[in-house]
Parts: sequence; structure tokens; C-alpha cells
Amino acid sequence: MKSKFFKNNSKLSLIVFIVFVIFSFFIYRNFYSKKKYNILIISYCSFRADLLQAYGGEYQQAPHLNDFANSSYVFKNLISNLSWSNVSGFFLFLTKKYVEDMGYKTFGNPWSAGLAQYYDLKPNTVMAPFLQVIQPSSFLDQRRVKYEIGRLEKNITDQKNWPFIHILHSRASHVPYAKNIRNYTSVLDVLSEDEKIYVKSAIENSSNYLNRLPFILMVSSRNENFLKKLYSKLPLDKNEKEKIAENHSHFIGLIDNKYLVNRWKRSTFFEGDIKILKKLYKKLSSEIDQSYRSIFNLFEDKELAKNTVIIFLTDHGESFLENGEDFFHGKGISEELIKLAGFVKFPGQENQVLFNEQFFVGGFKYILEKLMSGEINQNNFESFIEKKSLEYKKIYSTNCDGTKDSLRVENKWKLVRNFLTEESKLYEFQENNKLIDVSEQQSGLLGQLLAEIDMIKGLQDRNTQDIVCGK
Repeated sequence: MKSKFFKNNSKLSLIVFIVFVIFSFFIYRNFYSKKKYNILIISYCSFRADLLQAYGGEYQQAPHLNDFANSSYVFKNLISNLSWSNVSGFFLFLTKKYVEDMGYKTFGNPWSAGLAQYYDLKPNTVMAPFLQVIQPSSFLDQRRVKYEIGRLEKNITDQKNWPFIHILHSRASHVPYAKNIRNYTSVLDVLSEDEKIYVKSAIENSSNYLNRLPFILMVSSRNENFLKKLYSKLPLDKNEKEKIAENHSHFIGLIDNKYLVNRWKRSTFFEGDIKILKKLYKKLSSEIDQSYRSIFNLFEDKELAKNTVIIFLTDHGESFLENGEDFFHGKGISEELIKLAGFVKFPGQENQVLFNEQFFVGGFKYILEKLMSGEINQNNFESFIEKKSLEYKKIYSTNCDGTKDSLRVENKWKLVRNFLTEESKLYEFQENNKLIDVSEQQSGLLGQLLAEIDMIKGLQDRNTQDIVCGK
């Protein structure tokens, strides 16, 4: 009798245990695994990945970003389809209706009519008002930084706003190209005394040195007489002068003038000028990094930290005439321009995880969708990325005027077409992402990739049709 009682009890206990396990799994899958995190996206314009330690740079160049990367998922080979893209462009699907339908909240500055027009968006489909653009002055004016960070803290720590999605975008790295180098600019504050004298002298004497690209073609001025005098001396045709006159606050468009660029490269000023520009670029990057410290410090709030995923992305790099390419972004197709920095940090993450496979920056649209739906979390993120990266074994990229394009293949090969010279070359990646020309040795592979590139471009363009150069 006892034996039968214990036997029935055992069966009952087993059934109860199985039911408990199934119920627990159901609870986990539907509540914990589907958890909706807050999402903070920090995007940084014109920042080269190779300034960061994870991509071969020095720790002290950007210690706060490097510390952040050291406890994040790091995309080592994150590739853009454009040499002048805008990270925000990949998130245009995040209309106010979409965000609200996904159960998220937004805050920040609504888009202006001008910005909506810039992206060719209809009024009823304008991106949700969560894009907070921090202009260069924000990072060089501590009062403005304090104000911006204070407003951000108020919004993201208020649990009434959870789950939130918010983009914090910085455009500060454009400053090295002197759109903001004027006699009265605070940019000079990051230079040494010798460098200040060099830059100020170049600005004051710019009209005397017409072959000096960075300080003639890129110096901002509101002085109409100075500009007219300068226009009259520049060796440009009438159409070029009219084009510049329409946007006379800076001369960025003149970089397109090959004659002036080549003249500058041959001048006695070139080595000194390029050295100063590189120094200024790095110093401003360090200034930005200091401001990011204030943002990361907000996550000392434990509740915020354990409920928020932070994504860091750059949108394009910069070229300082490396690899025979042009100055500035948008013109070339080099790795310095199309290879981006990208990190994803989950709550409580302490270790760095490296993704070495190629990954397309447009794939972050799908990462966001899955995060917002609660379908991915730290437990399945690696497997999701590994599976998604299989779609990006070949990534097509182009420059802004369509004169060059490339096909990057599994971190091993890079096909580059130059439509001006009608040349196509195949390069092989070496250590530290150096490229060597193997067009003759790998002529068969070159021919195969040339036959595929336009088809791959067409397939990729279907998913990135809203992304255009400079936007």
C-alpha cells in the first residue's frame, strides 16, 4: 500500500515539476526574453574608426570611448555603402507612428520643416522627434554642454519616458576642415601657441596664397569685400565662382578643383598645412571624447543602467590624401572613409566581444527593429549577428559623384572601379587593413567580381534607397 502511495506521489511530483518548468520557460520567454530596453544611440560624424583602440588607434586619443568599447560588442569591420553617409539616415523608418506602435516614447527637438525637406520627407511621415543634434559649439562651450547634458539627464532618468529611443548626434569633427576656422573661433583654443600663430597667419594672409588649399578654400568669412576680392583671384571658371557665391560662408566646394589641390600639394606649405590639419582633427576628437564622459556618467544611475542599451556609431571617416585619394570625405572610396566604428552595450555587460566578420551599417536597422520588438537581448545577440553577417559577405560602396565604387569581399578582397580612368583593380587585405594590388595575379577573381558587382549593387540599393550622400 505504501509502495503504491509513494509511486503515485512520485508521478504527481514529476508532473508538477514538468508543469513548473514549462510555466517558467513561458514566463521567461514572454516577459524576460521579450524585455524592451531603453535605446540610446550616440552617433558621431566624420570620425575615423582608426582613432579608437579597437581599430588600431591609441587609448589616450579617446579614453572614454575606448573604455566604453572595452565592455561592448564591437563591430571590427562595419562598412558603409557611401563615403559620405549619415547614420541618422538609416533610422528614417522610425516615424512617430512606428515608434509609438512599438510601445516606445520619444523626446527631444522635433525636426524642422527644412530638415524634413532635406530628407525629402512628407509632413505626415516625418521622423519621430528624438534626434537631438549637438552642433560643434556645444562641445567647445562648456555652458552649452552642461545645458545639453542636463536636459538629456532629465529626460532619460524619468521612468515615465521608458522605454525610450533617443539619438544624440554630434557633427563636431567637421571643424578641422575649417568651416568654422575664423579669426574669432574657439577652435583655436585646442591648438598650441605655435599652431595658433600658424593658423592665424594663414587666415590673415590667405588672399596672398592662392595655392594654399586649407586656408584659402576653407576659411569662413562674412566679409563681402574680402570674398569678392578672393573670388576674383581664384583660378576658377564662371560657373564654379557662381556656385561658391551661393554658399559663401565657406569654400568647401572648391575641394573639387583638382588644379588647386595639386597646386597645394606641390607647394612649400603642404607638409606644414596637412600636419596642422591632422593635429587639429585629433585634438578635436579628444575634445568630443571628454564630452562623452558626461553622457556615460549618467549611467551611474543603476536603474537607468540596467534598463538601457547604448549604441555608438560613426557615419563616415575622413581622408587626408592617403592612398592617393582626395582630401575630405565623399570623393574617395578608401577604408578610411567607408569603415566605421560601431559598438553595442547591453545592461550589465563588462567584457568586450569582437565581431570580426564584415557587417553592413544598414544592418543596424534590423538590430533596432529586433531590440524594439524585444526579440533580441544579450543572450541571443551574438547568434543573431553571426547569422545576419552571412548576408553581408559582399558589400557595395560608392563615392558621392559616382566616379568610384567598390565591392568588399569577406575582409579578403576589395574590387575598386574608377569610371574616370576606366580602370578596375583588385586589392588583397594585408595586416592592419593595408591593401596590395593583385589584379594581375588574381585576374580570374577580378573578372568574376566585375560580373557580379552591379547585381549586388541593385540588391543592396533596395534596402538603402533612402540613404543618399551627405544626408
